[in-house]
Amino acid sequence: MFSAFKARKPWAAATITFVFDPVLGMLYLNRGYLALLYLGLEYAAAVAALAVYPSLIARGMILVLYASLPFRIIGAVHAYFLARSRPHDEAMHWYSRWYAVALIYLAFPVAALAVRTFLFQPFDLPARSMSPTLNVGDYVWVKKFAYIGSAPQRGDLIVFKSAQGEAYIKRIAGLPGDRIQLIAGRVYVNGIAAKLERVADIQPDCDDAPCPSAAQYIETLPGGGENRILQMSTDGPLDNIPPVTVPSGAYYVLGDNRDNSNDSRLNLGFIAGQNIVGQVAVKFIDGRLHRLVWQAVN
Repeated sequence: MFSAFKARKPWAAATITFVFDPVLGMLYLNRGYLALLYLGLEYAAAVAALAVYPSLIARGMILVLYASLPFRIIGAVHAYFLARSRPHDEAMHWYSRWYAVALIYLAFPVAALAVRTFLFQPFDLPARSMSPTLNVGDYVWVKKFAYIGSAPQRGDLIVFKSAQGEAYIKRIAGLPGDRIQLIAGRVYVNGIAAKLERVADIQPDCDDAPCPSAAQYIETLPGGGENRILQMSTDGPLDNIPPVTVPSGAYYVLGDNRDNSNDSRLNLGFIAGQNIVGQVAVKFIDGRLHRLVWQAVN
């Protein structure tokens, strides 16, 4: 059954390399340094593909295919000729044994699943409610371990699941026990008004329909950092909200596009802490990688 591993036949080397991965093909051929070389090249190709097509961040398997397919073809030819010229009496390293190759192959998806489950998870949530911080077409990575051992803070940009299981990105404005109120579009936390500094107006995204420019402010929440918000008006239905107290274990969230956001003022209500997926750490836009300093994009 494992005769192909004993003889390291050229057809087997080419097949393993193309079907599975050049890294495994080179391990099969007892060439650990070449396996590392292919791994580095595939990683570089994945980063380059992500820079050109940032939408691939939300399609992990497609990204892997884009990055590895050329190397599978080249590697299969390379592996075939390596197997033909390989000495039959060559001493085999541990990583070339069939069980080691199988375990290494299984380690890749297990590692990817572990990263997605416990460390970082990509999200594609095209929502105008977070403009100008996040806009349609942006993709984000969420740091899922951000609140292990620490609690969310005002101003944090988070991804959470609603009661229906839908994912949202919003900004925390109120912590458990806070008294939150909006008056003329300004947020009040425990009676203290958020600081607003007017900056240049911008043209919001309105689905290709004409819309007026929006006033842009740098908002500093009490006890929180700075972030930019859009304010179309100060007397709309979302601009004057009576005071509410955030329950224990819950959070009050707002969109940065204050007049165009379904958040705690509307259907979402208070967000239970256990429904928070994590804190937004990185966003991709137009092929460029931007680090969010939690409250604002520099």
